[in-house]
Amino acid sequence: MSALERIPVILPDLVITTIIIPLKSGLEIINHIKKNFQNIRVIALSSLGEEENTVEEAFELGVDDFIAKPFNPNELLLRIKRLL
Repeated sequence: MSALERIPVILPDLVITTIIIPLKSGLEIINHIKKNFQNIRVIALSSLGEEENTVEEAFELGVDDFIAKPFNPNELLLRIKRLL
């Protein structure tokens, strides 16, 4: 069972995804979650070298926060706490 198939079963409060992942785009995941599960928060992770328009597209799709990699784990924890 894929992560997207588990979302309706688990109904997480928060999903953390990267923009570039094997087999499916992180943008597709963000789009799917925000269209079908509006109450689930999403944090996107991305390498510093990725295109700025990709980050803009993630926000247009409804991502709740964005963190550039590499990042400080404490920063991620603070952002998770803020969203939850």
